[in-house]
Amino acid sequence: MREKIIICLVVLFGLFILISGCSKPVQPPSPQSMTPPTSVFPMGMGRETPATTVEPTVLPEDTTPEEYVEKYYKLLTEKKYGEAFAMAPVETRQRDTTQNFAKARESMPIKNFKVLKAKKPDENTIEVSVELELGGMAQGQIWVTTWTFIKQDGKWIAQKTHSLPKQ
Repeated sequence: MREKIIICLVVLFGLFILISGCSKPVQPPSPQSMTPPTSVFPMGMGRETPATTVEPTVLPEDTTPEEYVEKYYKLLTEKKYGEAFAMAPVETRQRDTTQNFAKARESMPIKNFKVLKAKKPDENTIEVSVELELGGMAQGQIWVTTWTFIKQDGKWIAQKTHSLPKQ
């Protein structure tokens, strides 16, 4: 009889611990644990912090926007990612780091590129489009990236790019 009482007490004690452990209120996440990373990059390519302010990407005086874009993609095909990143538009360098930029280009390398004829929407803007044949994760895909250059104080500045799959 004594053994049965001890067994019942042990079972009751175990149930008490189980019930009290399950009835704890759920704590909401702290604000610190909900803070998004400072740099969101495709495919989780790292969480390094990009520069918050960067100098404009001013083209050398003897270089046209078309020549500039040609040199940029030549550097990428040669895997000279640091040099290419330094030539990237200010918008890219503000949201990215050299390390993330290089990782993304390694995962989707440019196999071939073709600089298309530039468009000049107005006197102070030039748009240069480039057809890109990608490799790696994007094997065989063709994309068109358009660079926007603006003229300020007589100098061309690489302002931004946007990319879309070729139609």
